[in-house]
Amino acid sequence: MIARSLFRCELPSVAASICLALAGVALAAGHAKTVADPAGGRISILIRQLGDEQYSVRQQAQEELARLGAEAFDQLVAAEQNDDVEIASRAAYLVRLIRIDWVHDSDSPQVKELLKDYDDQPDDARWQRMQQLAESPRDVGLEPLCRLIRFERSPLLSKQGAILVLRQPEPEAAHWPRRASIITSSLKGSDRPASKWLLAYAQFRAEPEAALAQWEQLVNHELAVVEPNAPDDETRIQTFLLRQQAEMLLKQKHFDRALDVMRKMIDRQNDDAEALIEFVEWLIKNKAWSVVDDVARRFDRTFAGNPKLLYTLAQARKAEGNDELAEQFALRAFQLSANLSANADDLKPRLAVAGWLEANGMRPWCEREFRHVISRGKQDSDEVIESRLVLSEILHDQEREQEAAEVLQGLVDAVAKSSDLDTKLASQLRHPPKSIRSRMYYFYACQFESKKDRAHQIEQLRLAIASDPNDADVLIAIYHLPGQDEQARKQNLDLIRAAAAQFRVELNDDPDQYSVYNEYAWLVANTEGDLDQALEYAHKAVELRPDEGGLLDTLAHCYAAKKDFENAVTYQTRAAELDPYSLQIRRALDDYRKSLAASKQRK
Repeated sequence: MIARSLFRCELPSVAASICLALAGVALAAGHAKTVADPAGGRISILIRQLGDEQYSVRQQAQEELARLGAEAFDQLVAAEQNDDVEIASRAAYLVRLIRIDWVHDSDSPQVKELLKDYDDQPDDARWQRMQQLAESPRDVGLEPLCRLIRFERSPLLSKQGAILVLRQPEPEAAHWPRRASIITSSLKGSDRPASKWLLAYAQFRAEPEAALAQWEQLVNHELAVVEPNAPDDETRIQTFLLRQQAEMLLKQKHFDRALDVMRKMIDRQNDDAEALIEFVEWLIKNKAWSVVDDVARRFDRTFAGNPKLLYTLAQARKAEGNDELAEQFALRAFQLSANLSANADDLKPRLAVAGWLEANGMRPWCEREFRHVISRGKQDSDEVIESRLVLSEILHDQEREQEAAEVLQGLVDAVAKSSDLDTKLASQLRHPPKSIRSRMYYFYACQFESKKDRAHQIEQLRLAIASDPNDADVLIAIYHLPGQDEQARKQNLDLIRAAAAQFRVELNDDPDQYSVYNEYAWLVANTEGDLDQALEYAHKAVELRPDEGGLLDTLAHCYAAKKDFENAVTYQTRAAELDPYSLQIRRALDDYRKSLAASKQRK
């Protein structure tokens, strides 16, 4: 092949004609007709002609490809990697010149605003736009995001956009066909790696083994074309693709193959502690104990100096059944936590460790960390307040009601001594003291209920409702008190209706308050009221925050209240997946499964 060093000189002479040709095309991304262009098709021929020895052939091919515009985009992007420098250079030039109409008439106003000046933005701003589309509720941003993935000029951004889609929580079964349809219709025919990843992802539910075979080819190709010492962004993409492959294999019960893929991921790890923590957490979730051991050996020094990594090893040993070794690692981690800050009075790092332990279900160890913060810190400090609030809920979930109440009692006593703390809780921390007092009385009431001490239970519930008349859990507990006379029942129903009305007022003022939708639905589902409205509100809360187990728990309660135990089990199962360490969610799931089985027997 003869080298063509004149190429750089030729481009300025044709730039104007190419731009004029493109100006007349004005093709919109996703609107262009997909060209059926198998091997030997017209676009393939034109791309080969970009490397022809004759200048006139090269020039004519370039101008015709320019007129095709977005129809030739996919193959031109692929041609940027051609071994022939001339073809690769001309293809890259054409890709930069192709005009893409990012905004479609069918887009929502928010999407149109995000994309109106997309081409004018630097890479980091375009990445932010992609993230905003991915975070849109109800897959509103999915089709525009697929548009960017397919036609974004930067191959790296295209790949990162695809990862955003793959990271999203999977929708409910009823909504999955719509997501798969959007992906397929938006990306079908595209040869870009990112497009192929998403098409295989969309295929997996319907044809898992075929999708797995396709995914393996795609991952192997990505590992082959990107060097092991590639930039961090490329390495992270490789790691995520391997992770996706392993999870797909696990779903199909190909355990040995999944472990092999996990070991490939180790080679793409470095000694970054946070990345290792996330990796080991994922391995523990999937019970990949042998791979955890491999990671710990490979990065032994990093593990030895980081409390979170030591706690992950403790968690792994406990899950394997070695409680003694688990506690040894946990004690080492607890002692190491004291060294996270040069200032012994700075408890923020220790609180961060405690919160991380709680989020990962390591409850005995997180309780020890929280209690340490409470005992060492100033009682009006943010760290102690946060520790008391979180620890009390953990203890309540374990039905350790007396301890939960006593943890909050310390905060209530501190508020009584300081008007400044009262103000701080209400304004800065958004924890109204009245709600904290109500919660404390509620925990005391739960403790008396467990002892069948009805008189003291009622006394504590009255104190709770006097503190906060809209506390849903207190209202529910009052509603279910046994032995109520007609007058007491009427008074309690009036309280429930007043709280429900207040929730509706708040939603009229601000219809995006997922927590208020949830409170209304939880209250009505567990007492009386408009169950259809409660179900609608529960769905709205989940739509606004689809990845919160507590909201799905409420939705399941609504279905159970309507005696639809099939849906109750479906949503409660999802809640348990998102919040696997909540004992209350697990208990409710067991109850719904029993009710579902009983209802099927009656039929």
